[in-house]
Formats: sequence, C-alpha cells, structure tokens
Amino acid sequence: CTNDLGKTHSITDKSDDILKFSIVDFAAELSEWRTALFNNDWVKARLYITTILLKLCQFGCADILLIPAPNLTKTIYQWVINEPQRNWQSRDLEIQLGLSGATLRRKLNAEGTTLRETITHARLGYAINLLYSTHLPLKTVAAKSGYQSVAVFKERFLQRYGFDPNVLCSGWCQCEGLY
Repeated sequence: CTNDLGKTHSITDKSDDILKFSIVDFAAELSEWRTALFNNDWVKARLYITTILLKLCQFGCADILLIPAPNLTKTIYQWVINEPQRNWQSRDLEIQLGLSGATLRRKLNAEGTTLRETITHARLGYAINLLYSTHLPLKTVAAKSGYQSVAVFKERFLQRYGFDPNVLCSGWCQCEGLY
C-alpha cells in the first residue's frame, strides 16, 4: 500500500471479492474457531482467525490486512453496529454529523455506498457475530440485529454473504427446533 498525497492505493483490486467465496472454503477453520471461542481457548481462536486471514491472502485478498482510512461509512457503520436495533433514520445521522441530507448522500456515494447499504452491512455484521458466538435462535438474532422479519433477515443475509444463516446454526438449531 502506498500513500501519495493522502490517497491510499490497494495492494489488489479484489477487496470486494472477499464476500464471493463459498463458506465451504473456510468451513473447517470457522468451525474450529467457533469451538475455541465456546471453550474460551483464546490462543486457538486466534490461531484459526490467523489461518483464515492467511487463506484470504492466498485467494488474493491481501487488502484485508490493511487498516482502512477513517471515513464516513465507517463512522456510521460503528454507530449502527453499537445499536443495531435502533430505527436508524437519515435525519438522525444528518444532525449527529452536522450534514445536510444531500451532503450525506453525496459523501457516501463518493465512498461507493449508500446509507441503506451501510446500515444493512452493519446489522448483518452484528448478526454474523451473534451466529458464530452464541446459540441464540435465528429469530432472536434477527431481532437483535434490527430485523422484525426473519424472512427479510434471511434474504438480506443470503444477498450479503451468499449462504443461508441457518448454515451457521444447523447443528444445534435443528435439534432444538429453533428455526
């Protein structure tokens, strides 16, 4: 990564491809990571996360190791992930940021996103963390992530990550009838 006059250049152009991998590519490592977390084995958990990061680099996604420059999208993402259940409205964020609606939309557009997309990504990021680190029923995960409808949650999750969220809890949800 180089920095010319404040502009950051990526190592690769494949950052967006990270979400296009199949979960099968990382299934064993993710399963072991989850087990290590539940067993409070932090050394093993870090080992499996490192293995996943190295695998992503082998797939050409070295950008995941770069610290991104702070931007508006990241700021909004952090606010949403801290309160995913909140009914986020453009007006609330405009006031908090001291921006007009048009300026907010223009700045997000310049960063390659929209407000709706940023809110959705934050909520789904929160959800995937819950799915990996808890045994909560899918309905509860959806609600805690700001979704009133499990069907809408599943649809957005599938669009974002390319697999059904039930995959992450298929071993225990089916046994406990928690779908």
